[in-house]
Amino acid sequence: MKILTVSQLFYPDTVGGSERVIYEQSRGLVKRGHDVTVVVQRGKPGLPAEETIDGIRVIRYGNLKLRYWLGASMTDLTAGREAIRQLLMRESFDAVILHHPFPAAAYFKARGGNLAPAVYVFHASVYRELAFQKKEKKRSVTQSVFGMILGAVSTPILLRRVRSTERFAIGKCQRIVVLSDFSRRVIKETYGVDDSFITEIPGGVDLDAFRPSPSIRALRDRLKMPTDRMVFITVRRLVPRMGLEELLVAAERLFRRETNFQLYIGGTGPERERLMRLARKLGIQRFVTFLGFVEARALPDYYAAADLFVLPTVAFEGFGIATLEAMASGTPVLATPVGASPELVTQLDPTLIVADTSPDSLAAGLRDFMARPREAREELRRKARRVAETVYPWSRCIDSLENELISLASMGGDKPVASRGNI
Repeated sequence: MKILTVSQLFYPDTVGGSERVIYEQSRGLVKRGHDVTVVVQRGKPGLPAEETIDGIRVIRYGNLKLRYWLGASMTDLTAGREAIRQLLMRESFDAVILHHPFPAAAYFKARGGNLAPAVYVFHASVYRELAFQKKEKKRSVTQSVFGMILGAVSTPILLRRVRSTERFAIGKCQRIVVLSDFSRRVIKETYGVDDSFITEIPGGVDLDAFRPSPSIRALRDRLKMPTDRMVFITVRRLVPRMGLEELLVAAERLFRRETNFQLYIGGTGPERERLMRLARKLGIQRFVTFLGFVEARALPDYYAAADLFVLPTVAFEGFGIATLEAMASGTPVLATPVGASPELVTQLDPTLIVADTSPDSLAAGLRDFMARPREAREELRRKARRVAETVYPWSRCIDSLENELISLASMGGDKPVASRGNI
């Protein structure tokens, strides 16, 4: 088949959960002999307008200065729409995979081209996540300069726009793919989509890139990590819903009884400076290392070197690619009972899901893990790898996605979700 994927993000341009899903889906379909084109917003300077990555044709659009001033969503609805229109006037596709609401909306608004039947991959509700961020921060949630100048005044306008755009994009598609049962519940609760239009296709993990290390000690020496204490790690975007403030408070409470640990926090985001100040205020700065942005090629080593990966999310964990990557690296995961985390982690050990999102529960979970005998922790490492190998290889995910696309193309798309009164 000839397949078009439209997205706001793509790996390796940027590094994140949804980017990796989109890249692995595209790469897997190319390996099956399909012709895959990805149209994506330009993520950083210097990237060519078009290139081929692992057999995937990548077409980039957007002016970074416009994105800086007006935001990514405006870039999608202007440059994105025009790039898609130009492509569809030259070429036709058998099926389309849409990711993220604004580029998906741009696809349907690209006048003059031939629209193929589309499936929407629902990673998360952007509207629900921004509404949570507004509640937590009580200020503008946009990252554009124009939005920040307007301040909190712009937030209600943005939220209404995001909700209407997300509803529009979902309603125009013939099928919806979710990565977890949690995401299925979110899309049903938020937009009233009937179960019959939803297919669950989990993400996967690259089992060759992420694997256990034959010598954790040597790996820690190379990464300048301590070999005489327990190593905890989390790699997250530094925003409120990721629960990193709660994790730091939990580390301080753990420190009152245990000092034989080091916590590593990888990632960037608007909360970085505040979190570093909080670590100093709590008096645990010696026991917490902020890694900053971790290059994709370095991630497997950091995961494999740790004793435990911690996922302290307080809201909307749509799937958890990082969870799978840690498990494939032979590293157990301790997580809060939020979003899809229980769906993944209970397959390893249900006791690794803490009681709630509070610092006390996280601290208790960390203490309990530290108290496990060495042999029990080693068995958890082996089991983590087994779960990743048996349940989450990308080949299984691509099988399901390929079948969905073949069905979609053979039916000519049928009617979109909204036309049947399901949104």
